[in-house]
Parts: sequence; C-alpha cells; structure tokens
Amino acid sequence: MTAGGHLVEHRVDVGTWAALVLGFDGGRGSRELCQPLQQRAEALGLPADAAVEIEVSLTVPDQDVSRVRAEVQVTWHDPGGHESAGATGAAPAPDLKRMASTDVSTLVEALRGLGGQASSAAVDVHVTCSLAL
Repeated sequence: MTAGGHLVEHRVDVGTWAALVLGFDGGRGSRELCQPLQQRAEALGLPADAAVEIEVSLTVPDQDVSRVRAEVQVTWHDPGGHESAGATGAAPAPDLKRMASTDVSTLVEALRGLGGQASSAAVDVHVTCSLAL
C-alpha cells in the first residue's frame, strides 16, 4: 500500500529507465535513441560529424506509468563548421524533430507497457547524439 491507501502492483523508477533507455542527463544519448538518427543523417541533409542535442521531458499524470507523455526538443550543431544552410539547428530542424520525437515515442511506448506506479511525476533528460557512425 502507498501512503494514500492504494494498492500498488509495482513501482517503476522512471529516472533509472530514462538513464538506461535514453541516456544519462548531460551525457551521450543511448544507442537505442541515437542509432536511428545516425542511420538517417544524410537523408536529413546533416553533416556526418554533426551533433544532435535532444531534450526529453517525461510527465507521468497521477504517477500512472501507462499514461506517461514525452515532450521532445531538438537542436543540432556542426562542429566542423561546414558551409551549409543553418549550420546550427536551422534548415532540417522540423524533420529532425519529427524523427527524434517518433524515436522517443517508440521507446516511451515500451515504458507505458510496464504499467504500475511511477517513482516520480516528471523526469527531464538532456543528451547528445553524435551522428558519426
């Protein structure tokens, strides 16, 4: 039982899940998060040595894991300084955000499937994916 008197099947540590599945806050993104972007970088028109910063804000209404939502913000940087349209976050941003959001949604769907009660109501993670394979 929890303090409110509700029976809890199991508790899910959403912070640990985010670190393992998305990456540790302030560090590199996980393979599961970054690999789809790496595989599609050329199609997005991004330089091979670009870095993509992804911020994921997870909210868990009523701490019900089956209701978790994710907000995704994405920016990219060209450390090589290539002469391309929008060398920092501009031209392909809408497609990049859509792709990153889809990838995050796929990962979050697995979290929803765990069910149970979340250990926290919100988790924010900021990671970087290098597009170099």
